Parts: sequence; structure tokens; C-alpha cells
Amino acid sequence: MIILENYIPISSINTFVYCKRRFYLEYFLGFRTDNFYTLEGKEKHSDLEHWTDGGKYYKNIYVYSENLGVEGIIDIVLIKDGKITIIEEKRGRRAEWENDKFQVLAQAIAFEETYNKKVDEISIYYEFSNRRRYIEKTEDEIKKLKEIIENMKSIITSGLVPKFEYTNRCEGCSEKEVCLPEFTLIKEED
Repeated sequence: MIILENYIPISSINTFVYCKRRFYLEYFLGFRTDNFYTLEGKEKHSDLEHWTDGGKYYKNIYVYSENLGVEGIIDIVLIKDGKITIIEEKRGRRAEWENDKFQVLAQAIAFEETYNKKVDEISIYYEFSNRRRYIEKTEDEIKKLKEIIENMKSIITSGLVPKFEYTNRCEGCSEKEVCLPEFTLIKEED
């Protein structure tokens, strides 16, 4: 795989929208810890052949976008009846997760730029629900994505630690042992 200098990994968009502090720990400080959820996700990405849908599919396709300054891997590119569909696979249940939406939107934009082919459909497949969520590529969503990427670059270049925000997501986070949300809460209350 090619790694472009100063390009942000597309998967880190998901991390940033999920939790800015986690993004800082993983992509600025270099902490990357696996837990049950991340290990299971890696295992699922190694076997995606059940997603043929009667069309031709390609797995783990490398893409990049000079315009966005990102690079990464698309789980599945499905070509069926002449239409191209980008599919990101997630282990959980189908929901309106903003972090998943912006990750797959960046993948679609990068695919179009890398291969000079129009993406007809963008979706996220949620394994536990066995359902897909379809994503629209609107100008407003692209604008939000660009703002997210600029905020990510700002953290990378400034090195400033994002403000801590404790949420229920902290309990299942793979970086909980590094972030220490319980300690941070006590410290911030002083």
C-alpha cells in the first residue's frame, strides 16, 4: 500500500467524529490499542465474500484524494448492472452514526478522484442488523466533511489536546486505558 506524506487516513475521520480525544491519542500520540470490538472488526474485514449481491466486487481497494488530503481503504466496491457502489462494513447495528457516514463519504470522494469513475451509491452494511444504510452525497455533507478534515489538521499541526467530553461511548472505547476517562473527570472537577 502506498502511504502519502501528510495525508490523513480515511479511517481516522471516523475516529475524530466519534471522539476528538481518541483521534488525538491514536493519530497524534501514536497510541493504538485493540479491544474486543476492534479485533472483531479486523476479523470481519478479512472475510467479506458474502457481499456479492449478484455483481462483481472488489475488496480492500486503496484510494486517495488530493483535494481532501486523505487516503485509505474501501472495504468493498460492488459493480452491478454498470453501477458502482461503495460499501463500508461495520459490526454493529444500523443507526444514524455520523462518524460512519463521514468515513464512507470520504471513501466515495476519494474513489472518484483516484479512478475517475462516478460512484452511484454509497452505503454502510451493519452486520448485527444485516441491513444497509444509504448515504447521500450532498454539497452540505461534503462541506461538513471538509470542515471535519480541517479540524483534524488543526489538531495535528497545533498539538493541542482536545477538550475531554465523557460520554457513554467511553465505556466501550479501545483507548479507555490510555485516556483514563474516570481520572480526567475527577481532575476537571477540581
